[in-house]
Amino acid sequence: MGEMVTFGAGGDLDLVGENIVGADGRASCARLSLPGAHNRRNALAAAAAARQDAAMTWRAIEQGLGAAQPLPHRLDPIADIDGVRYVDDSNATHPESTCVALAAFDAPIVLLAGGKDKGADTERLRTAIARHAKALVGIGTTGPALAAALAPTLTGSGAVLVANRATRVPGALGLD
Repeated sequence: MGEMVTFGAGGDLDLVGENIVGADGRASCARLSLPGAHNRRNALAAAAAARQDAAMTWRAIEQGLGAAQPLPHRLDPIADIDGVRYVDDSNATHPESTCVALAAFDAPIVLLAGGKDKGADTERLRTAIARHAKALVGIGTTGPALAAALAPTLTGSGAVLVANRATRVPGALGLD
């Protein structure tokens, strides 16, 4: 069995600014193309696992972080139109994961949201949308209802509401 390695605050490896730091070195997350604090924490966990291999250098970990790409439908950039970046996170199937995704971006975004109604509380989601989104495109079977439910939040924050019954993300953007 291998040696136990801890990571996070007080662990063997920790995030310090944009760096993963261990007792014997560090790797920068500056080239990590996956946005959000949650992805930096995922990078920290991956680095802790990678350091279990004695041949894995900090430089190799840093190169791996720089080469990482989003999985399809997981904070996946799909278009930049007139200075607006469109990101597909359609695998975020619960309001909590959508809130995490929204927090990954500094600039206001256009949120494409919809799916199936799971009866989840959307109060925190409405707050996150008001803070991070400048527009909402309702997609899928619940997209129009979601857009209507969030209209007061968007209007109150100065965002533009866009309702579209597109069934796929490219269709919502008119890219089909």
